[in-house]
Amino acid sequence: TNAVTFFVYGGFGALFFLLVVHLQVVAGFGPIASGSSLLPVTVIMLLLSSRSGALAARIGPRLQMSAGPLVAALGVLLLARVGAGASYVVDVLPGVAVFGLGLAIMVAPLTAAALAAAPPEHAGMASGVNNAVARTGGLLAVAAIPLLAGIGVDSYDSPAFADGYRHALWISAAILVGAGVLAGLVVRNDLLDDDADADADAGTQTSARYTPATAIAVVVANMVGTGVFTSLGYQIIDIKSTFVLLMLWLVGGIAALCGALTYAELASRLPRSGGEYNFLSQLYHPSLGFVSGWVSLTVGFAAPTALAAMTFAAYLDSSVSHLVSVNRMTAALALVAVVTYVHGRNHKASGGLQNWFTVLKVLLIVGFVTLVGTTVEAPQTVNLLPTDGDGTLLLSSAFAISLIYVNYAYTGWNSATYIAGEVENPSKSVPLVLIGGTAVVILLY
Repeated sequence: TNAVTFFVYGGFGALFFLLVVHLQVVAGFGPIASGSSLLPVTVIMLLLSSRSGALAARIGPRLQMSAGPLVAALGVLLLARVGAGASYVVDVLPGVAVFGLGLAIMVAPLTAAALAAAPPEHAGMASGVNNAVARTGGLLAVAAIPLLAGIGVDSYDSPAFADGYRHALWISAAILVGAGVLAGLVVRNDLLDDDADADADAGTQTSARYTPATAIAVVVANMVGTGVFTSLGYQIIDIKSTFVLLMLWLVGGIAALCGALTYAELASRLPRSGGEYNFLSQLYHPSLGFVSGWVSLTVGFAAPTALAAMTFAAYLDSSVSHLVSVNRMTAALALVAVVTYVHGRNHKASGGLQNWFTVLKVLLIVGFVTLVGTTVEAPQTVNLLPTDGDGTLLLSSAFAISLIYVNYAYTGWNSATYIAGEVENPSKSVPLVLIGGTAVVILLY
């Protein structure tokens, strides 16, 4: 099932990226029109995903997981025909609609089959592994397919992009066809049959759970990342007041803490893995939860993962460039692959990696502060109290713009809810994890 997931998300990963660029560079669409071109996909999935899941529960997932990629491949081929002067209604919308139909047919059964393939006590781990595989497939596709199609760095703003775009979509369609064939060969129809696995699951008890300490490490590690290490220098350019800088990070922290308090209440009542997918499905309708999970998978998780890997590669290259040449793309992809492998092994390996990396991040921040405090011979004057002009800075556009980056640096306070079902005593521990982890990060920042 994970192999099918890898190729499915790889097949349409490049499409989401290249279509928006193609509509602007070649077809002459504006940025908003290009960005909105794939909205019908979301609408179609919202309308059909629950029905698709119900059908798979009745007849088994194999047929839909085989036919869905083929229908999506047809949509990709239709979109490959879009050229200069194209009309959205005539040229783009039919391909988008067919592609969306293919996704609606296959994604719900694919997700259900991935979860059903694991024992119930490991459903959260199965979801995490499947999400990681999907993200890896999409990231590799965005990186590799344009290169295979002959789209170079200088091609994105030239007419030559049209030829590369067509070749890239042909490759994507071929990958989707391969995914459909693979699903037909390896997916079992009894995966969603509860009775088939009842005997095997009877009496099974889970001995592997994440401790609250590991869950706090998940929150801290998800929040402390590229945002705080890369954005502060830009803030100091326009905000040269210590008090205003502290207020900037305090305001962002209070906003994050409000979110943590809200999610803590939800997690105490709905202590299952899945985050927003679980909350929206339980509180409103499964279709809303499914669409939220799908958007998080393809954008909300994939983009930060890619950014973190790219930042890692850039810093690594800058640090060792005088000793050895580093290919940044290779380093970023290797990081994603290694972390995915370790997290996919078991709770012990995943929790150990999370704990050690969190300790490392905390030590880095404490070490930076200590190093500066003990080695700077002529420190600048620091005034922690407001001075003349601070009120104007607090209400300035520079403060508001900087707050965007600060809020980005605080993202991740909700991360423990994605593994809530695998944390010890989740209804009591997860709320404390969310609040405690967020408070630790506010103190560190």
